[in-house]
Amino acid sequence: MTIVPTVVVSSVLGGNALSDEHGPASFMAGVDVQHQLAQHGLRLKPVLEIKSAHVNVDVDKHQAIKSVIKQCRSAINSLRPLQKPFLFLGGDHSAAMGIWSQCRKILPADKRFILLWIDAHMDAHHCLNSDSGNVHGMPVQGLLGTDDKFLAAIFDDDVHLKSNEIILLGVRSFEACEQVFLNRRQVKVLYAKDMPDAVNIDVDKQPLIKNLITLLDSCDFFAISLDLDVIDPVAMPAVSCREKGGFTEGFILALLSDLTRDKRFIGAEIAEYAACNDSELKGEKLLIKIIQSLYA
Repeated sequence: MTIVPTVVVSSVLGGNALSDEHGPASFMAGVDVQHQLAQHGLRLKPVLEIKSAHVNVDVDKHQAIKSVIKQCRSAINSLRPLQKPFLFLGGDHSAAMGIWSQCRKILPADKRFILLWIDAHMDAHHCLNSDSGNVHGMPVQGLLGTDDKFLAAIFDDDVHLKSNEIILLGVRSFEACEQVFLNRRQVKVLYAKDMPDAVNIDVDKQPLIKNLITLLDSCDFFAISLDLDVIDPVAMPAVSCREKGGFTEGFILALLSDLTRDKRFIGAEIAEYAACNDSELKGEKLLIKIIQSLYA
């Protein structure tokens, strides 16, 4: 039996009205979920559940998000990456700022780390150019370092990822200001429109997957931050931001399985799981398969 140390992030303060703070914990508690994972030799071992405070105003909300990020950093310290691959299950994507900045901090400084950010969105806004103000649209800018003092205060650390330590994969919804920021930082972005094999059910996925894996040739360690909205919402309805199109179920499962066979894989974050939008349990079933692909 493979044991996967798992941190549940029950916070959607950075998300929108369709987010579900109880979704990740209810998934973990599901008897049928655990049974299906056990059939594949997996057990998710709860390490910690991070909960956010309930707030009413934006200032308090930002403080509460900052607290969640801080708790994620502490959780990484307790997991001690490199011992065995871990899982964070959330929750809105703003928690990524704590998870991956702390991973970079405790990994050997002379070793190259790459974070594969698999997401329909760039998540590269800051507080002053976001129409919604939702912090789940800002973690990439936070991780890379921002000039926005409000986002910098939420991030609240001096360790950032270098531009060549993050690769965005599957982007299909973004605004010009985000693209300008990432271009200026020279961050590699792979758009969904340039990956037709990933969204076409009837083609062989292996040539594309092999090309993607070559992006990791120069790194010593890598991790995956997966926002479930990168997947076609017909297959994965359990998200708060549904974007038409997206990766097919077959592609995402094959990609994750091939990536995580590599011993350089240290862990993953699965974000934006919203069970409240999953009346037929299609999303839950696919999430089980995703976890199996990552860790089985």
